[in-house]
Amino acid sequence: MRVMRKFIIVLAALLIIAAIWVWWNRPVKVDMTAYVPGDSLVYIEVNDLPRVLAGLTSIAAWRELSPKAGVTTDYDRLLKFSGLAATTGVGKSEWVVLARSQVALVMLGFDAVEKPDAVLKLTPRVALVAETHTSEWRVRNVAEKFIGDFARRSFNSQQVERSEIDGAQFLSWSEPSGTKRKLVAAITGSVLIIGNDEGAVRDCLAVKRGARPSLAGNERLNLMRERLGARDSLTFGFASAGSLTKFVEVFSQTVVTDVSPNPQIQSILANLLPQLAKRIVVEVGWSSRVLNGVMEDEFFMTIPDSLSERLSASLRPEPQPRFGASAYLPQETYQVSRYSFADPALAWKGLNAALASQVSAFEATFIVLGLEALLKPYGVKEPSEFFKATGSEIVTARLNQSSEGKVLIVSVRERGVLREEVRKVLGGMPRAEKVGAEEMLISTDDEQRAASFAGNYLIMGDEDDVRRCLVSHAANKALNDTQSSPFTTPSLFPEPAFVSTNTADDEQVRAVVHHLAGKGGTRHGAALEQSTEHRPYSSSQTRLAPEGFNKKTRSSFGLLGEMIERLSHLGAGVTPDR
Repeated sequence: MRVMRKFIIVLAALLIIAAIWVWWNRPVKVDMTAYVPGDSLVYIEVNDLPRVLAGLTSIAAWRELSPKAGVTTDYDRLLKFSGLAATTGVGKSEWVVLARSQVALVMLGFDAVEKPDAVLKLTPRVALVAETHTSEWRVRNVAEKFIGDFARRSFNSQQVERSEIDGAQFLSWSEPSGTKRKLVAAITGSVLIIGNDEGAVRDCLAVKRGARPSLAGNERLNLMRERLGARDSLTFGFASAGSLTKFVEVFSQTVVTDVSPNPQIQSILANLLPQLAKRIVVEVGWSSRVLNGVMEDEFFMTIPDSLSERLSASLRPEPQPRFGASAYLPQETYQVSRYSFADPALAWKGLNAALASQVSAFEATFIVLGLEALLKPYGVKEPSEFFKATGSEIVTARLNQSSEGKVLIVSVRERGVLREEVRKVLGGMPRAEKVGAEEMLISTDDEQRAASFAGNYLIMGDEDDVRRCLVSHAANKALNDTQSSPFTTPSLFPEPAFVSTNTADDEQVRAVVHHLAGKGGTRHGAALEQSTEHRPYSSSQTRLAPEGFNKKTRSSFGLLGEMIERLSHLGAGVTPDR
């Protein structure tokens, strides 16, 4: 009896010690904003990697496509033991690091290099910071194995350089030749920092040492977290007004070349756009979650209260939007955007006035010029007159993924005015052609633009696109002839949205499944191609909320899937025209 009692006492003591050890060793969540520089352009956080992996592999597209493609992975096994590994710290090093890590991804700026052909090559400076909540030796082993494998696959880096700087262990992999791409990792305690630039890694280390301000305590960021429900989401992202201004500064020259060939006007717009961005955008936030087998991304762009008040009346959406244009769009259409305003002319006028109110009278002229330039590819030369003559239904569509042009379909309110606008676009002597029961007018110039008044709609675009719309309608092979069109999705908001977009999602679905499948995706690429022939579609809707613009997107893998795919190109450059 005494032996039994001693055994029970010893067993109880061991259980208490084990419980204390587990409690003491458990990971305590931290705020990752304390690990990154306060002037980061873009900040993205993931606080539970196994939950993200579980979310991605629970998506309907993955469950449907991976078995058809013969893909087998260890994800189920990994997820099964992730809870135990996270709680106790027991298991393979890579499992423990994955299960316990919180991750922040930041963009800190751009490095610019002028190439011999006078093109400015811009490389984003990116860093990934992971609080692994585990020992340094485990972090080092995982870093050398996985980052080294990535460097060898990505740019054939065979050797790692080791050094110690300011008490942190540095590992570096460089491309042997060519663009000299690089991966740098630093390990200090339980923190792993990976970057495509040594300066980016040093910047994050400086924050860790307290030598540089962090994002922690940013009130606007915390407000955006609450607005987007980030505590319960898979991911959260944030960019301040200054960040967007920087992006506009970098890429404005590429944009303004499409507005006007006049170098003086281009120069004015290139200087004006960053100022405008700074004045109309307070910050931008993003969160993602899995909902009913798809990924839902939510974005919010906060704008000044004065601007929101100006836009609320003019951007009022049609309460019961129609989609009659579906009778003229081919069933295999790649992308459709529907703009549904109660008064399109008022929406156009109000948008111009709201943006102009943020700048001087002289600068406002160029804002109008820039907005009008956005509509020129659709054949709209005088937007104010054009929108006065249209109904509330305005649709743009890309019929093919590879097509650069878009077709414009609007409901007709004043046919005579629209006929005059068409004449300005096509010229005085357009060629007429009968397509089914409709007449198509074709310009005689080199642009080969065309237009057709079909039923109560005006169709404008490239000749081939307009003809294809009319042929689809005549052959009863339009979107409205399908039994369940992916372009008629339910509302994502309680209130009507003024913009709805649907896009074929098959290319991204294949890419993400291929990437998640690893070697299995490579072996079964043909099967993946066949499995996505039904073309899944994403849907997005945008509305004007009291404090800014709110957008929701539902797709197979969302922005998170796109990021997973693009991370394989870490260190690659962006080359806008100079």
